[in-house]
Amino acid sequence: MSQPGREEVIEPWQDSAAYRPPVPRDGPAIATARPPRKRARWITAGIALTLAAAAGAAYVVTGPHSFASLGAQQEAYRHHWPTPHRGGTERLAPAVTAAPDNGYTATRTEGGVPVGYDPCDAIHYVIREENAPAGGDKMIEDAVAKTARATGLVFIYDGTTEEPPSADREKYQPGRYGDRWAPVLISWTTPDEMPSFIGDAAGFGGSSPVQSGQAPWVYVTGQVQMDGPAAGKLIDQGSSAEVEAILLHEMGHVVGLGHAEDKNNLMYRSTDGTVADFGPGDLAGLAKLGNGPCVPEY
Repeated sequence: MSQPGREEVIEPWQDSAAYRPPVPRDGPAIATARPPRKRARWITAGIALTLAAAAGAAYVVTGPHSFASLGAQQEAYRHHWPTPHRGGTERLAPAVTAAPDNGYTATRTEGGVPVGYDPCDAIHYVIREENAPAGGDKMIEDAVAKTARATGLVFIYDGTTEEPPSADREKYQPGRYGDRWAPVLISWTTPDEMPSFIGDAAGFGGSSPVQSGQAPWVYVTGQVQMDGPAAGKLIDQGSSAEVEAILLHEMGHVVGLGHAEDKNNLMYRSTDGTVADFGPGDLAGLAKLGNGPCVPEY
């Protein structure tokens, strides 16, 4: 079992997992409607990443999406940051206490401390509704609310957007969102739009960190990408709970959780579909991630 704060990846936009829905009890797997899965390789920032499904796994591990060297990105784009708003020094919501449990990992750590969002600043998010299945907005609302309760972080819905998902999304988009970090983008997409969704992959999630001077590293924005057609098929088959689990798993990645090594946790890297909510290790990790330092420098 992993230790708290163990680093899983250290990339600027990390997703770590895609969800493969379990085989429906009364029908074939969704994958049968798509071409046979092939090994896929991405060359990003000089790193070759391989996607291969593990036999019987329900989460397909893709490894980090390394879209730019973190150091190079920091230096090249430091001037392209929003004007520091000098945020608050007090939490917006009470800290969450969870029972101790070592069954979680953090996506990124610095000096042994998990990187998370600033609890003294709200996390804004927007939804790209194109390709959304029936009830998709309510599912997102519920997943965000559960994540907020488990972390003690405050989320604010800024409405819908036409911004498409992107592997190299800019953290600062003043023309679209004004002089602030871009809100977390939650989008329903398709395999045609996002080639990462091959085979049975149905969801990705992660966040982008920044660091200035001696201030702590902190996440400032992120993404959740959901395969809308695959989600719609699951819902039509009466498996809405599976879509909700996918969303919740990806929201865990957004706030900084990596994969757990305990099968009783939703963040475990493979599942048979029986775990639909955050488990003990997940809750311990989420409480830890939500109890980070205030970072008014950003």
